Amino acid sequence: MTNVISIVCPTDLGALLMSQQKITRRNYVKLVAGAGGVVVAYVAGLGSAQYILPVAQKPNVEPIIVATWGGAWQQAVLDIGRKFTEKTGHPVFVELEGASDATYEKIRANWPNVGIDVFFAAPVPMLKATSDGFTVPLTPDKIPNMANYRPFAQKEGTPHGIINEYVNYIIAYRKDIVTTPITKIADFYRPDLKGKLTIMSPHYVPGSLFTTFALSRGGDEKNWQPGVDALIDLAKTGNIGSVYESESVLIRNLVSGDFPVGIGEAGLIGQAASQNANVVALKHWDDGKVYTDGEGIVVIDTPRKDIALDFVNLYLDTENNQHHVDLTGYPSTNSQTHLSASAATYILTADEVQKYGYWPDDEVIVANQDAWLKAWETQIAPLMSK
Repeated sequence: MTNVISIVCPTDLGALLMSQQKITRRNYVKLVAGAGGVVVAYVAGLGSAQYILPVAQKPNVEPIIVATWGGAWQQAVLDIGRKFTEKTGHPVFVELEGASDATYEKIRANWPNVGIDVFFAAPVPMLKATSDGFTVPLTPDKIPNMANYRPFAQKEGTPHGIINEYVNYIIAYRKDIVTTPITKIADFYRPDLKGKLTIMSPHYVPGSLFTTFALSRGGDEKNWQPGVDALIDLAKTGNIGSVYESESVLIRNLVSGDFPVGIGEAGLIGQAASQNANVVALKHWDDGKVYTDGEGIVVIDTPRKDIALDFVNLYLDTENNQHHVDLTGYPSTNSQTHLSASAATYILTADEVQKYGYWPDDEVIVANQDAWLKAWETQIAPLMSK
């Protein structure tokens, strides 16, 4: 059954949402052309995605679909999407994703009949989508604002991606539940933490899990067997209670205290700390450097690519990107933006990244991903069920 979160829209569009029909671009445009309203809904037939359907300002304009993460990332796209709709008349649908690698797999499985036009992703899915020919080049004539950001996913000398924020993977714990402080990765193996640890799935930002644990034992993404060994040992302790694939699950695990020790993106841990003052963030530690990587945007080669390029250019406007930074708490690669003082308490500053951070080789991570997934499924996951 369709679960409509909120509707302020024309009657016919509301009736469509309340029905079991699938919303297509054609019947959406037919219903909203010349009408007013905004719809945010979970729609039957469209998977577990959430969509915002802003108003078409003129008839026969196609919407674009932006795949991004939930929470603050979703809100940033919705806010800037409204500006885009007001400016161009083109509505913006937001499709929520968990692990961006799963979105890449969805694009690959449905190619060339892909509904996603703009893809917010971790580096590995961006590289894979570009290698597979799913993306379009990003050039200054199409996206003038890209000059302020780090180009990525080069193909034939031209970037197909933009890294618009960087992330660190840090440790967090609930000080009211875990009374002996966590100071390093090695503490994850303590007997008092049985069933209390939440860690990222190997599908979530591919490379972050295995590389983080490899770094804790002297390895890295190239020498990754120490990471496998570390995770095998951790699974044997019974301490892993939750393996998350979405931002909201990590935040909920920490805020609720159901799984009071975790490792994840610093911005998410900052969001958890803002909701529960007992969440303590550990920005760096002695046994291994802090996995640091970027997240960015690619435009998929669909018939709406020119509209999508215009949207990305608006999103990368410094004022709009500052809004993204303010909402997410993540630092931008645009040097004209700034982090809040509170965000700097859990995110590595540029100087701290130089001292404590570790930037992986994303090409190596792409090459290793299948082997890592196999190691997880055959050597690590089975131990967690015992």
